[in-house]
Order: sequence, then structure tokens, then C-alpha cells
Amino acid sequence: MLRASTSEIEAARAVADLQSTSKLIVAKNGAILGGAMLGASAGDTVAMLVLALDRGMSAADLASLLLSASAAAPLVKLGRQFVAHHRPSAGAKRLAALRRMLP
Repeated sequence: MLRASTSEIEAARAVADLQSTSKLIVAKNGAILGGAMLGASAGDTVAMLVLALDRGMSAADLASLLLSASAAAPLVKLGRQFVAHHRPSAGAKRLAALRRMLP
């Protein structure tokens, strides 16, 4: 389980949303199993999480999103936490590259 507080995210500080928190439940292989968000922008963040789940994105894929100044910023931070703790193997890197090429 990964956790992030929005008090550490610049986009949340800009709108004074310092009381929000996000949790992401992730399998050992990086598959996103679920998540929970609390706070003012939780609805937008949950919508982004549902989109990620629908697209089959992994926690490592969240780290590469270029949405750090939006409602998805907590998800990007959680993805970066996962990557920092779970370095992918060469095979996993190739699989991720192939997955990005598919529609």
C-alpha cells in the first residue's frame, strides 16, 4: 500500500487543499488493485484512477504521467513511490515499452 498527502504537492498547495490524502493498493508486480482518496479534489483524482484501471496501467505507468500540476498529481506521486521501491527487470521494461505501443 502506497500513501501520499497532498500537503507535499504543489498543485494542492496552490488551491489550499492541504488536508487530502491518497492511498493506492498495488500488487507486487505493480498491478493497481484499488485506491482511496479523501479531500476536496478526491473526485477528480478517483476519476483519473478509474481511467488508469480501465486502461490497464500499472503503478510504474503512473510515475511517467506528465500531469504533476493537476488532480492526478497524487497518482503520479504514488507511482513514483512504487518505482523507487521496485526497480523493474529488463523483461518488465520491454513489456512496458510494448504496452505503450498498443492502442
